[in-house]
Amino acid sequence: MSDYKIYPVLADQVNKVDSLLLPEIVEALKRKLPITAFVAVDKNTAVGAIAGFIDGDTFEIRSLYVIPNHRKKGVGTALIDKLEEVLENIGVSIGISYTLQNDDNETLCPFFIRRGFIKDKVSYPMYFIGELKNVQIDEKYNYDKGNNILSFNSVRSSLLRAASNEAFEEGKPVPNGGLISLNVEKDISFCVVDDGRIEAYITLEKVSDNMLEVTALWSGLKEPMILMRMLSKLLKTLKDKYNPDTKIAMLALNQKSGKIIDILFTNVRLCSHRFVKV
Repeated sequence: MSDYKIYPVLADQVNKVDSLLLPEIVEALKRKLPITAFVAVDKNTAVGAIAGFIDGDTFEIRSLYVIPNHRKKGVGTALIDKLEEVLENIGVSIGISYTLQNDDNETLCPFFIRRGFIKDKVSYPMYFIGELKNVQIDEKYNYDKGNNILSFNSVRSSLLRAASNEAFEEGKPVPNGGLISLNVEKDISFCVVDDGRIEAYITLEKVSDNMLEVTALWSGLKEPMILMRMLSKLLKTLKDKYNPDTKIAMLALNQKSGKIIDILFTNVRLCSHRFVKV
């Protein structure tokens, strides 16, 4: 039996444990969105937290963190136990899944396997990493029809703010903090403006000196090639500005976006892992 005390994280308490949760989870809890979160406490000190939400018939764990000096001491087990207990008590037969998004999380793989999780190799979303030197831009996508693909720097902030608000309300892909976030590299993020509205966009953020991440890619236009055109313009811009060894991290939400990544990159590698427990 674990000696850790497990408590739910409420909106008015989130600031006390925000260092244990992803920024988007903290923001969602403050906005009282349907997020379930628990914190593990040892002698009045918060040592770990877990958070996620129900999506269809699956509970998606979006944040799981244990402070370094309490790892491999049963904190993660206590948090998973509490989550499974709550899910069972509400009478919902659902699964638990978790997507590992970087190499640092590789230590969690054995943990989930011991807990009875099965590695899911086919479900999306998936994270991929490619390098600029391996980018292959087909000339048929390398054009700007009507010159309407614009960098965020050349678009009014009011348009970006309006598109952000609409994205949050309608559940469209959007980076943390929206299109106006300070983390968004506005000179290398692009959008399509049509009739005074942003109808498509791609956002890029700097992860480190040698890695950039595509944090959102969306289009509401009927033009089938618009996503490829935006990505091609983005990658062409990056090749002109960055070292060929620069890495690009991308999230594929579905098979279609995964195919786009395959078209644009050679030697792309999967850098996420997904585990499911049913």
